[in-house]
Amino acid sequence: MNRVIIKGNMTRDPELKEAGDSFLAEFGVAVNRRVKRGDEWEEQPEFIDMKCWGARGEAIVNHFGKGQPILVEGEFRTDRWEKDGVKKSKSYVHVRDFEFCSKKSE
Repeated sequence: MNRVIIKGNMTRDPELKEAGDSFLAEFGVAVNRRVKRGDEWEEQPEFIDMKCWGARGEAIVNHFGKGQPILVEGEFRTDRWEKDGVKKSKSYVHVRDFEFCSKKSE
């Protein structure tokens, strides 16, 4: 099973790109991870890239911006390619669904 659920804050305004006859929204989400250092706990940020296709991607672009909280559900994916003989890869979450986390008045 490959299912990811993340609640965090947008790290940048989402970008909408045309991809054939559909749209792709790309954005980042930051979440804090608790790490124990000796007797103390500290929070370390994790920055996660996100991609969302179609109408959901358009909705994210129209309703979210940098700093806003978002809850996303999707799957972990990795794109792989080769450039100038060097193998490269980049991991991200393929967003299938999302929810607003702000108060209704916001």
